Amino acid sequence: PLAHRQAFAKSTTQNPSHTFPGPGAYNVKHLIVTDVGCESDTLTHIVNIGNLPTAGFNTTTALCEGKDITFRDISSVPPGNTLTKWTWDFGDATAPVVVFNNASQTHRYGAAGTYIVTLTVETSAGCQSIPFTMPVTVHPNPVVDFTLPSVCLPSGSAQFNDLSTIADGTQSQFTWAWTFGDAGTSTQKNPLHIYTTAGPFQVGLTVTSNNGCAESLTKTLSTVYPEPQAAFTYSPEVCLGSPASF
Repeated sequence: PLAHRQAFAKSTTQNPSHTFPGPGAYNVKHLIVTDVGCESDTLTHIVNIGNLPTAGFNTTTALCEGKDITFRDISSVPPGNTLTKWTWDFGDATAPVVVFNNASQTHRYGAAGTYIVTLTVETSAGCQSIPFTMPVTVHPNPVVDFTLPSVCLPSGSAQFNDLSTIADGTQSQFTWAWTFGDAGTSTQKNPLHIYTTAGPFQVGLTVTSNNGCAESLTKTLSTVYPEPQAAFTYSPEVCLGSPASF
């Protein structure tokens, strides 16, 4: 039916171009008429118009600034065709990436924000897909900080306080992972930990945002002080009314 409809489309130019309305097999006829009205025989070729490939992708990692983001190709192609070219535009100041296989691509964004990522694919016959676009929101990373206490043995009580922040203000939704340098750990925001020796200790904190963006910080705790040992000297015998020296 498509071929029948196209039979009515004509051109009188020597080298015409034509846009077909959809996939199918079309009979293209060529007839030449001279200036005195002599007609050539008709030459017919069948032109096969195939479906366009369909571009598509998804992301498989947390979308965090300054971190590798993986883009996985999920494009499809009509039967009998093969994809041979992928053009990725990541929507920032970087140049488009042109590759010739469907390997996953990694990209880093230097700043948080929403970027329009575009993928166009092409078959071995030169048929190019309609560009597939998807907004990708890149989230900020936490800025990790915490206080170091002064600790006195033998009680060894060390109070740590989280001071971490994030640009989007969602620090109330953080998760915390502390290591205290003596095999102790905690997932509390402001944990209390008991040390039994003077150290020093490497204290680490990893903060993860509600969007899965994580950052870590390690500080050296060198203010764990040993227990003082009381001692004094004295004279065991003192005369009444005389000073006693200790």
